[in-house]
Amino acid sequence: MRGSSPRMTVFLLFRTTHPVNRRLLGSVAGGGSRRYLYPTWPATWAMPYRVLVAGTPALRQEKKPKRGCAKPCPYCLAPMTRETRSRDHIIANSWYPETTPASVQRWTVFACKKCNHELGIIEQEMFIRLGLCLDPNAPGANEIVSRALAALDPQLATNAQEAEKRRQVRHRISKDVEELPELPGIGVLPAFKANWDLGSRTGIRIDPQQLHRVVQKWVKGLHFRITERLIPDWDSINVRHITAETEAHAFREIEPYAMKYNKGPGIQVLQFSASENGQNATIYRFVIWDQYRVHATIFEDDASGT
Repeated sequence: MRGSSPRMTVFLLFRTTHPVNRRLLGSVAGGGSRRYLYPTWPATWAMPYRVLVAGTPALRQEKKPKRGCAKPCPYCLAPMTRETRSRDHIIANSWYPETTPASVQRWTVFACKKCNHELGIIEQEMFIRLGLCLDPNAPGANEIVSRALAALDPQLATNAQEAEKRRQVRHRISKDVEELPELPGIGVLPAFKANWDLGSRTGIRIDPQQLHRVVQKWVKGLHFRITERLIPDWDSINVRHITAETEAHAFREIEPYAMKYNKGPGIQVLQFSASENGQNATIYRFVIWDQYRVHATIFEDDASGT
């Protein structure tokens, strides 16, 4: 998706002749040398629900850096000290539904304060826009819709500064809400297309670069937690949105061998890795609130991230 326009049809070309791709997507590639184009969406639109507009495998425990030891930030890779680091939720704490069991360990990493702050702003923006498009009755979306609406309501703020901030957010998002006379042929996130059939005729514009950066942040943080390897380049993480039919076909053979992490009713993650001919390939699937689904892949040399 690098360099793609949000108003253009975007295609992903899987290099089916590559041995790692054949292993990851064997059911799609069919083991041959044919090339397959798979439609994806540049995350231009999210469809609001109806007419709404405004037990897990344990991961390794984090090791606290030794005093004076400059550990790199998993996001920007800048060295950190005790003074410049902070604990960051890989998937923001606000994204977990109220029904998340207290026993669920919410993934965290040490990150630099700059990344924690800047990425947190983007994550909150995407949380509101996606949250407005959820089915509020879905178990995985419990209270998420209410939180998104509350973030736009100045009357619920605890002080004048927070009220002004919410007014600005509401104004910014309201400018990106449009009535759609017909369902756009491209650009609608697959997870929210069903809302059109339920009567929604309103679209909320989504910045694809910001949405992808949120997913890339999840991948960078989680990849470090699982593998202890750093991903140096943001653009090396390929984010894609595919239909449920394409997902079922692509994951049919690899899903039985993948690691699955269940973080309560609102967050499930699948992770599958393969290594061949000196290259590691990892694919992540995130299912958020039982409705938003997104995939990301990474290709690394054996020596990368060390």
